[in-house]
Amino acid sequence: MRNYLQLIGIALQNQLPPDFQSAFLFAEVDDGFTSLGVYFSSSPHRVVFRYAKRPLDDLVYRFWKNGQDRILPRSWATIEYMIVGTKLDVAFTYSGDFDIHEAPWVRDERVLARRFPGYVIDRSSPDARSEPVA
Repeated sequence: MRNYLQLIGIALQNQLPPDFQSAFLFAEVDDGFTSLGVYFSSSPHRVVFRYAKRPLDDLVYRFWKNGQDRILPRSWATIEYMIVGTKLDVAFTYSGDFDIHEAPWVRDERVLARRFPGYVIDRSSPDARSEPVA
């Protein structure tokens, strides 16, 4: 069985600049649908937003569709995947706990305020290339 959590972490890091201090992936997934945001911080109190690249989007969808270990296929609605230094924190919102009446942008802002309290979110260049240069 594929280790999706590890593969997602690698794909996420491949999308970040080499000097990132923390990285956060927030994704909502449903049948035939994904909405992913990649956030990273390289300086105090500023978080940069980027659209997720294709490999990361595909891995998150396959993880949702196939499951892994004790995480049942198609059981969760959102994933919060955070890397700070060498620490990893993964949290799920499961379908039964998901507020379908909450607007996606409201949910995003609530999650970001909890994960990055007091930080300014820079959404000025969501398509900018932030991968490390080989």
